[in-house]
Amino acid sequence: MPGSPGLGSAARKLFRIYALLTPDRLTAHYVGQTADALHRRLEDHLRRPGHSKKADWIRAVRESGDAPQIVLLEEFTGYRQQAYERETYWIRRLRAQGHPLKNVP
Repeated sequence: MPGSPGLGSAARKLFRIYALLTPDRLTAHYVGQTADALHRRLEDHLRRPGHSKKADWIRAVRESGDAPQIVLLEEFTGYRQQAYERETYWIRRLRAQGHPLKNVP
């Protein structure tokens, strides 16, 4: 029935595609997507960087006395699969522009 909440409508969320930048060069080093507020996502990256090229970059920036910055690239209401597709679009676009992204290909 049109307008009825169903499985599809329940999965629709506000998604944000973002980039992590080095503040002094404004160079993108990571692209991600989240349904959380950007400041929460950045805090999560800083608190628990993990073990990856992105994590190594975050540690290096922090050890230099600085912190990565987060910037919104795109925001939309949709489904998780669309968020993955838009994230992939931004990764390809920024790589084509020469940004040294740490995302796994």
